[in-house]
Amino acid sequence: MKNPLKEQGRTDNHPQPEVEESIRGLEFDYSYTGKRMGGSQIELHVTSTIRDWKTLTYIRKSWYLGSKNDWKGCIKNHIIDHLNDLSVGRMMVMSLLREFEVTESNFIPWERYHNRK
Repeated sequence: MKNPLKEQGRTDNHPQPEVEESIRGLEFDYSYTGKRMGGSQIELHVTSTIRDWKTLTYIRKSWYLGSKNDWKGCIKNHIIDHLNDLSVGRMMVMSLLREFEVTESNFIPWERYHNRK
């Protein structure tokens, strides 16, 4: 049986606990990296950045360990959880992620990801 990817830790850098009036506008971005740990196990690191209409920036960095199966779903769930934790409304989250797809353009090589300031 394969172990799903599970969050091992996270760091949040938020200017305030919640996004105020998220209906006025939000945008998000993300980056990720990963490495094989042996067999089908991987270590996945994901950073999501959310910017509200007042240009306040909310950053979450998390790392996951587990099976490489559904790593793209793990990234999408990371973003959904980040938005939910900032009290962004359910309909807004659904709207923002309606056509979301994890793309290779958001991948950052392991060494560069961990050497960023």
